[in-house]
Amino acid sequence: MVQYETDYKKISLDFLIEKIGLFFLYITKEDLMRMKKKYGFPRIINNWKIPVTKREYDIIKNSQKNGRSHDVTLFIQKNGKYACIQKPNYPDKEIFRAPSGGVRVGESMEDGALREAKEETGLYIELTRFLLQIESEFVLEAENKSIPWTSYIFLAKAKSGKMEPIDKREISNVKLISEADLKGKIFKKMMDSKSAGLGYRAMLTLETFKEIDMEG
Repeated sequence: MVQYETDYKKISLDFLIEKIGLFFLYITKEDLMRMKKKYGFPRIINNWKIPVTKREYDIIKNSQKNGRSHDVTLFIQKNGKYACIQKPNYPDKEIFRAPSGGVRVGESMEDGALREAKEETGLYIELTRFLLQIESEFVLEAENKSIPWTSYIFLAKAKSGKMEPIDKREISNVKLISEADLKGKIFKKMMDSKSAGLGYRAMLTLETFKEIDMEG
């Protein structure tokens, strides 16, 4: 149990959450339901377990600002392909994936998705379908620890904007990639990288295209 020291007494985080609501909700149940009603109820995938190294575990843990444990992933259609991003630390310059990011405290899920798309790709987008909700755990088996994570995956279409990242510290390149390449040679490179994060993104990509192709 996490505890905070004060001059007067120890107050547990669980107590603060339960009794006075001190918790930074990124996506509320009400907002999630609104998105489902507007864009369709997604297929839910449960119990994905992704083994990670100690280094990978620490990176994920350090990214959890105020307890964040989610991402919104966007498959943005443009000219028959998908706008994909590359990060500067990727081990292969041919690896690209769908953009993703977190909803900020006090921001709606939809506003967060539109903002992330603009920051990472330079594009203004329109969400079209809520495809998947993936419930996962990144597992550090050696220490019997895990980090729960939820990915919300949307199909979207580009409306306007120049395809160039705004957040150039996080994103090094943006490129239109075909479905065939994302499921084929890029998937293989991601899996061959032995990176838990890229492996997760590779499998997420395959599941997403199953959903897109099934619904046409």
